[in-house]
Amino acid sequence: MVAGWPDWSASRHPLVICPGNQARLPIRFTLIPAKKQHMTDIQVEDLNIESQQPLITPRELKSKLPLSDSTRATVAARRQAVRDILGRNDNRLFTV
Repeated sequence: MVAGWPDWSASRHPLVICPGNQARLPIRFTLIPAKKQHMTDIQVEDLNIESQQPLITPRELKSKLPLSDSTRATVAARRQAVRDILGRNDNRLFTV
């Protein structure tokens, strides 16, 4: 025991070994109690939401922006190309 130091051998305080604590003296940590809050007072969802706006349904979107025949043909051709690559009928590399 070091003269002048409290006898902590019988206490529940752990012995903390850290750089700079070469003498391996017990270190007491004091926890500062936080302000009492109820779980319902803490917001954990929608923290970065600035506003909300309802979206139109897919059916309404399709009626407002119909596909042209050339766009429809392009989508069908690209889908077939992907099927051919995945089915190994086309030797191109498909990346996502």
